[in-house]
Amino acid sequence: ADKMKKFFQNLVQEVQVAVDGVVGDTLGPLLGTQDVEIGGQPEHVHNEDNCMIRGELDVKIIAARNLPDTDNIFFNIGKLIDAKDVTDPFVTGYLGPCKILMTSVKDNTMEPVWNEKFHVPVCHMSDSFVLKVQDKDHAWAEAIGQVVLTLDQLNKGNIDGWFDILDSNGQANGELEISVQFQRAQDMHKQYTIDSYFPMRTGCHVDLYSCARNLSHSVQLSDGSEYQPGSCYLDMYKTIVAAEKLIYITGWSVWTGLNLVRGDDADCLETENELEFWHLSLGELLKLKAESGVRVLVMVWSEITSGVMQEAGMMGT
Repeated sequence: ADKMKKFFQNLVQEVQVAVDGVVGDTLGPLLGTQDVEIGGQPEHVHNEDNCMIRGELDVKIIAARNLPDTDNIFFNIGKLIDAKDVTDPFVTGYLGPCKILMTSVKDNTMEPVWNEKFHVPVCHMSDSFVLKVQDKDHAWAEAIGQVVLTLDQLNKGNIDGWFDILDSNGQANGELEISVQFQRAQDMHKQYTIDSYFPMRTGCHVDLYSCARNLSHSVQLSDGSEYQPGSCYLDMYKTIVAAEKLIYITGWSVWTGLNLVRGDDADCLETENELEFWHLSLGELLKLKAESGVRVLVMVWSEITSGVMQEAGMMGT
């Protein structure tokens, strides 16, 4: 009985050591880029002396070295399974309580190399930019330490080089190589372009809809005039059928089994192609267009369980 009691006491101590100092993104690596706060704000957030940081941050997380081996929970049980099981580091960046970047996880290495770049428009209340280095464990993320860049450092110009990763006691726990440039909003030239996948164009047409499928009859407005609301599904169908070069669909998720032509919408079809393909589902229609030479792109929101737990993931995307 005494041996069993001692075993569980040691087990509790091991868990406490692993959890100690873990704040903010405890579940972050498991849930993608979602912020999960437990017990209030992260410990690095200070409410006093914060100011508004407005502008653009260009951050490159390059590498880390001399990281500790933090995969030693539960009496190093992981190493009984795999002797090479060591730290799985990743880096998250914070302005105040807001997580603005997160690197990939590098498995089983204490000398990780990321070379990952982030361009982040910022408008946040904070007195510093915090880069937290953590170890992704099976059930949580264990804190290794952090690099703190003050607002004064950001305003003085480019920040490049190796920086000590300090733990909660202020002791060095390895080094992080970074490159950071901050451009204040007041120093930026006004421009009407954004960093985008497709080049920006003028003269585009945008339709707004109150509903996916509106009534086929018009409505009377307060001034007495008549307005015929468009039907989103029907207009989408006609546009896809008529597309000759590009179809680009983006959204939370895309249900490929969706039928765009419903009920008496079929009476509104005009062209030969519209009348021929109205019975096809959205997925079948997109495949048909792709096979005819049209470039078809679909961008959906993805989270970490997509393609892992099941093809659509927990969120059905």
